[in-house]
Amino acid sequence: MTSLSQVIDTMEQMHQWRNNFNGDQIGYGYDEYSKYKGLIYPEVYAKYAVGYLFLYKQTENDEYLRLCRDALQWLKNNTSPHYNDYCWGLPFYFDGVPANGPYLLTTSFCGHAFLDYYEYSKDSTYLNTAESAMDWIVDNLFMKIGGNDILCYSPYDGDRYFIPNAVSIGLGFLSRVSEYTHSDIDPVVKAVLQPLLSSQNRKYLWRYSTRSPTIDNLHNAYVLEGLWRHWLSYRDPSILKTITTGTDAHWKIFFEENGYGRGFLLSNLRDFKEVDLKIMIRDMIVQTANRFGFLMNKNPETRLWGYAASIRTFTYASNWDKKYLLYALKAHKHVKTTLYNDLGYFYYRSTEKESYIRHQAHLFEALSVLGERMTSGSLNYD
Repeated sequence: MTSLSQVIDTMEQMHQWRNNFNGDQIGYGYDEYSKYKGLIYPEVYAKYAVGYLFLYKQTENDEYLRLCRDALQWLKNNTSPHYNDYCWGLPFYFDGVPANGPYLLTTSFCGHAFLDYYEYSKDSTYLNTAESAMDWIVDNLFMKIGGNDILCYSPYDGDRYFIPNAVSIGLGFLSRVSEYTHSDIDPVVKAVLQPLLSSQNRKYLWRYSTRSPTIDNLHNAYVLEGLWRHWLSYRDPSILKTITTGTDAHWKIFFEENGYGRGFLLSNLRDFKEVDLKIMIRDMIVQTANRFGFLMNKNPETRLWGYAASIRTFTYASNWDKKYLLYALKAHKHVKTTLYNDLGYFYYRSTEKESYIRHQAHLFEALSVLGERMTSGSLNYD
């Protein structure tokens, strides 16, 4: 079984690779959406900040604490323009949102990093930053769409529809902030929670959005990750049936017993009628078929950050039932055995050897979440 010391050793090797690759520009690198042009990603700074804080607490190496603080300072210095509150986005144009335009997902990831450091340091300036990010989300993204209160993906018109995975990550962040401040955030949390719970389908999974029937490993894990984060803050027993059935289904449907992760739900032809014609034209018939697993032997392995999000999800769920930690450990073992390069980075997939920086950062954080859980006195895997 994987030990805590092995997790720490892997993270230190990942740090060394990153340091050799981009030095003080922690968030610089290539991405599956920008394969040939290096860019700087706020999301990467946030994920590495979380991981470095964990490494510092485990090793007492001051360099890791410096890197954590530097990453958070970079985020404070590089918030999205045109807003008074803290918010962050992607460094490239995407689907109507300009480069560096803010997103719910990115802002929530960054807000979590500030909360992690606040919980360690008790320095209120970091809590204030997280609170500001919360205010930006509520003021700009919380609205009623189609009869439901939701958090929109971005403040731009094209993103004003229900995307469960982004809503859930945002919910998890808002719930966590509510532990420390702003009791009046509770109505927002409760409002966005209900459509999220009710959108779970008969397979106990979540579609990507109201505009797409796609169900994939990464984004389904995001939904569960956000819901477990919410549960860890609120300990609401009424949502346990939804999130435990969802977590069980996520393992059963997307993972093999050895920890290999499938990319997409193996669906059936009845779902095909729901696919928008424009998506079919854009992706072409074969790619659309692959998305839904119609060509079952072509169903690709999940991307690296699909493994990372699943490891985080199973680890958070283990606070309710320890069996989920075994799922996280199996996924981690498979990733380390099949995707690791001795230089200290992980492949995008076993058949695709790219080292995309956001994927590295997501796994770096996921290992810190797993390692933190393994330090619990009631769990001894070392």
